[in-house]
Amino acid sequence: MLSQSEIGNITLNISSVFYFIFYLPQILHNVVYKKVDHLSMGMQIILCIATMADLIYGFGRNMPWQYRTVTMVGLISLAIQQWQICLYSQRSHFKMTLSLAVLLALSIYCVVNKSLNVTMLMLVGMVAQLGGMVYALPQIMKNFVIRTSDGLSFYFIVLGIFLDSCDTISAWTLNWDFPSKIGSPLAIAFSLVLLGQFFAYRTRIGWI
Repeated sequence: MLSQSEIGNITLNISSVFYFIFYLPQILHNVVYKKVDHLSMGMQIILCIATMADLIYGFGRNMPWQYRTVTMVGLISLAIQQWQICLYSQRSHFKMTLSLAVLLALSIYCVVNKSLNVTMLMLVGMVAQLGGMVYALPQIMKNFVIRTSDGLSFYFIVLGIFLDSCDTISAWTLNWDFPSKIGSPLAIAFSLVLLGQFFAYRTRIGWI
């Protein structure tokens, strides 16, 4: 029989692999439909800021290479999605894109120069964790207002629930900090709301 720590490490390794493709379903969704105006820009901004904060925290605290690699892949994926937003949206997102680019430059500066002390790194880590908890909220509110769920990929939502479930198991079995123990379950709750909205508001036949 597996011990708690063995179970936690298994779910940790599984989530580490699947985090590499977390954004892939949404990127493919954007390519297929070539429309991003139903996607919440608030969610995109929160995800970008949280991932940049994760980059600073991961390198500043010398986290395992898997952690840092997943963060960099996430940033690349979000950069691709931002490019898709600029390409497919009927509105101009120049100011948003420029602001995110400046924040990315500042993040890279902090990583390269190691300019933050431990206290600041912990605060940055909290920002990353908070973003991971609540990123779905802007999309939930937008779906409710426009009464459609066509902006999100079904597989992106399901993958998010799966990853947060793995993180929840890892947090409790490996005895991570308390915020980690409650953060992932909260993220699951928000993602389940998104999943409910997907079926309640969907107008497309496809599942991508």
